[in-house]
Amino acid sequence: MSIRKSIILASLVGAIALPVMATSGTTIVGGEGTVQFHAMPSTVTRAQVQKELAEWRKNPVSADGYREVGGEAGIRMEQHRYDFRDGKFIHADNLPHNTPKLSLAMTPEERAQWEATNRAGG
Repeated sequence: MSIRKSIILASLVGAIALPVMATSGTTIVGGEGTVQFHAMPSTVTRAQVQKELAEWRKNPVSADGYREVGGEAGIRMEQHRYDFRDGKFIHADNLPHNTPKLSLAMTPEERAQWEATNRAGG
């Protein structure tokens, strides 16, 4: 790479890095390796955050099915639970049971994309 290209590349990287650092939530203090953290602007109001926290505290299971249990364990996988009542198995958990079944059928666009990326022999 020529010196001219190296200088152009370095200036582009610097021009891109400055706005990124401006919105990172950190400020470099002095000439040391010290970093000071500051609050970042948000579009979510305090009331919205408190509402979301209250909803999560009612049922602390994340979207991927893990429950926060605290302590050394931290989280555990929340699985479906069934109880045997009146001669039948019934759902005894709060997980959704109405999710649609997966379909292995591909649309023509998906099939074309699959064939383009998985073509045997290159």
